[in-house]
Amino acid sequence: MQQRIIKAALDTTQTFSPPFFLRLPILRDIPARLIAFGFRRVNLNN
Repeated sequence: MQQRIIKAALDTTQTFSPPFFLRLPILRDIPARLIAFGFRRVNLNN
């Protein structure tokens, strides 16, 4: 996926339009949030 997007972005012969999911802030932020916070909340017991 990274090669497809970067290759298309660096190609000067055509105009670059980011994929649909990168244009929507809600969909764009989901992978980063999953990496940062995970699927479940962590519960700490004292």
